[in-house]
Amino acid sequence: MVLSLEATLQKRKREIINEVTELAARDRKPEEAGEYIGTAKFLFDALEETEAALGKRSRPDDMRYVTCPRAIDAIVQCLTEAGRPMSRKAIFDVVLQGFWRGGRMTEKIGERNALNLNSGINIHITGSGRSTRIIKEINDLVGLWEWEDSRFGE
Repeated sequence: MVLSLEATLQKRKREIINEVTELAARDRKPEEAGEYIGTAKFLFDALEETEAALGKRSRPDDMRYVTCPRAIDAIVQCLTEAGRPMSRKAIFDVVLQGFWRGGRMTEKIGERNALNLNSGINIHITGSGRSTRIIKEINDLVGLWEWEDSRFGE
């Protein structure tokens, strides 16, 4: 059975609420208060993020990068859609607002995914490891490898 993204987010929201309820019902010793507060904060942050994702579901293009498994896939899609070179920050903003999640949920999702995007840019610009040069950076602008250098301004 394949669930829609909205159904998956609704299910996750119910799971988080159940976890918070179970956490609140536990008997705790005073020395466990710090751990309880940390867990509760993490769960409420996850709930807030899930509700934000549900709220943004009204426009399908808001989640256009959610299916990109790798940072470079989201970066190339972003640049192709823009049709022009962009700054790293502009790419990060567009891709993260398009709900690219790097294939996993993390406590500090935005910060971690920005680092993953930056690494994806660096790896594919230099062609290090097994990667190929898919993108290039000229004048602090990132663009597709096949684009003419003149598109990057001076």
